[in-house]
Amino acid sequence: MEDSNFPHLDFHPGIKVSEVTMGDKIFLCSSLWISRPRWLLVFKQESGDVFSPLWKASLLGLLLFLVGGVGSVIFSVAAAREQVIRVHRADREKQALTQRLLLAGRTAEVGEMSVGLAHEINSPLATIDTLQTLIRDLASTSPISEEDRQEMMESGAKIGQQVARCKAITQGLLEFPRMVDAPPEEVDLSQLLEELVAIRKTRAKVENVALHLEMGDFPKIWACAAHLQQIFANLIDNALDAVAGKERPLVRVKASRQDDKIVVSVEDNGYGIPSHDIPRIFTPSFTTKPPGKGTGLGLAVSHSLVQNMGGEIRVESAVGLGTRFTVLVPIEDAKAQNGEKGLGGRDRTSPERVSPESPVDGELQRADNGPPRG
Repeated sequence: MEDSNFPHLDFHPGIKVSEVTMGDKIFLCSSLWISRPRWLLVFKQESGDVFSPLWKASLLGLLLFLVGGVGSVIFSVAAAREQVIRVHRADREKQALTQRLLLAGRTAEVGEMSVGLAHEINSPLATIDTLQTLIRDLASTSPISEEDRQEMMESGAKIGQQVARCKAITQGLLEFPRMVDAPPEEVDLSQLLEELVAIRKTRAKVENVALHLEMGDFPKIWACAAHLQQIFANLIDNALDAVAGKERPLVRVKASRQDDKIVVSVEDNGYGIPSHDIPRIFTPSFTTKPPGKGTGLGLAVSHSLVQNMGGEIRVESAVGLGTRFTVLVPIEDAKAQNGEKGLGGRDRTSPERVSPESPVDGELQRADNGPPRG
């Protein structure tokens, strides 16, 4: 018999597991003493063969973990990219919708303004027609006396004044529907409000509405003039609509500076907005006006434009007492934008204090219903 070279020949109870080096190989040995006959039963196997399945399983698990991790990263990146693309697409669609709403709102506003402008233009045209008839009659006499010549000169001057008046009216109409994506510029907000109120005084006069403008001192701002024009045109037109049918209709526009903002309020003593409608007044296409009267776009467009410029729009209303819309426009110093500075406001009648219980001052009769906003 050959020597087994097994080093652990000492008696030991039970099964003993040990690692044995034989030659240049390492074996994992299990030994057990058999009592009768007294033999040592040894089972040996190379360590590499014993742990090979474990190493393979570990390697496979590690490989699966790495593949899963890489796959998860790729999936996460792809999902995030898709989400970003969707967000950008939604932003573009929102901007496009805002542009369409703004354009539709301006078109509706121009249509409503045209009625008042027609009345305004008819007056100077009638004067021009009368004066040109007079000039023809005077020119037909021969010889022309000095008195007639002087009257012709005065009539010509009056015609020039009426033509200038018509030009101012039409210029205001042409400037109103400007491109909705006009870039920011230095804006004299007081002048802008004066022009808007001046254009709407014609309608107010026809409808027997008292339309007042009160402004304090504030600087020029850096903003989009077309957007500001759209915002305040919508609010003033809505206020004029709201007082229709009132006994003593009144619309008041106030502008003043508060800290780093310009606060513009449009108040009326109309019928007010029911409390259940206030949360929905800035929703596109929502209107409680009669069919054909309102588009439901004005307030939605105004709200969107105010938010885009970093401002805020608020509404206070009491049924039967009236409504106040307040717009807070942030002051972005025009000097910081273009190196220039100018004052956009001039001394006006100081704004009156309005009690929170009634949006508009005055002793007015209470009404239960009427034309709200749209």
